[in-house]
Amino acid sequence: MTVSAGGNRTINLISTCANSKGISGPGKVFHNLVRGLEKIGQPYVVNMALNATHLLWVHDDLRALVELPERGTMKVLGPNLVVLPQHLPTRQHFADSLYLLPSPWVVDLWRLEGFAQCPLRAWAVGIDAGDVPPRAQVPDDAPVLVYFKERDPEELERVLSLLRRHAMRHEVISYGSYAQSDYLASLRSCSFVIWLGRQESQGIALQEALATDVPVLVVDAISLFQQHPPDKPRALFPPRLASTRTTSAPYFDERCGIKVDSLNYLDDSLALMRERLPSFEPREFVRERLSLEKRAREFVGFFEELEDEAALPAIQQPEGCEPQSSYRPRPGTRLRLKAFRAAQRLSERLWRAQA
Repeated sequence: MTVSAGGNRTINLISTCANSKGISGPGKVFHNLVRGLEKIGQPYVVNMALNATHLLWVHDDLRALVELPERGTMKVLGPNLVVLPQHLPTRQHFADSLYLLPSPWVVDLWRLEGFAQCPLRAWAVGIDAGDVPPRAQVPDDAPVLVYFKERDPEELERVLSLLRRHAMRHEVISYGSYAQSDYLASLRSCSFVIWLGRQESQGIALQEALATDVPVLVVDAISLFQQHPPDKPRALFPPRLASTRTTSAPYFDERCGIKVDSLNYLDDSLALMRERLPSFEPREFVRERLSLEKRAREFVGFFEELEDEAALPAIQQPEGCEPQSSYRPRPGTRLRLKAFRAAQRLSERLWRAQA
């Protein structure tokens, strides 16, 4: 996949998701960014040699992160490389680099964890409203769609019990057990969504619901440790982060629906949702804040920021010089995963020793 233009402004996109269908979160980040770059006419190449262009994006490939060119490139890193800074496989200083994280609360978390190797910026990938056209008007008694993702099953039962008490028809869709087409079909036929999910760095699936013009009632996850089963967050996050404020919907305002931080407020919120349904404009929020073009332009602007800070002259490719052979991301083998986990443990020990 290549878009050719003035070589000095071409961005080399390094991603293991380049050949995926983009169903996963990281896959959608890559493919939606590419579509945004094409919409704004930004030239790019995919998985070329790391020094093949002046502008380099390393999306999710840890090997590429270790092999970054020291000079001659402006580098934008992330947002799908690691979860926490201590999971990075190296403590090198990232010269001429800027690190992307999907939302402001994640930036705050990394700063709290002491990351200072390069500037951090919050950036969300765009959502293609054309992919999820607005649904037609639904009947007043259309069912409520409950989206359930890695929360305590007892919380789900409380939500369903409340819906039954109000005689509200409902459907449950659980993370990891549905096809994208099924999800979109459910969105087209529901009155609104009750979102009962764990914390999200961006929340692409929720934003796809908003893009179809479906209002959402978010039962917010305000802690990393609301994720279920509880051994998952305990294995990933140190206990000192228990008080860190998170959210299930980092990009959300009054046009999108209602957000509550406790199930104790759900009863009153259900009545308010039904009363205000005609006034919500979630699709307008997505088109204004999260369009493919807007987020792609912001992404390109990070390279301009780096170049302004470095005050470097544009690097010209010598006439007749061909780029080096394409970069080939290594496949996700079991051996590589074991090596990555070992590197994580070593990096964390070094981090704690030097803290």
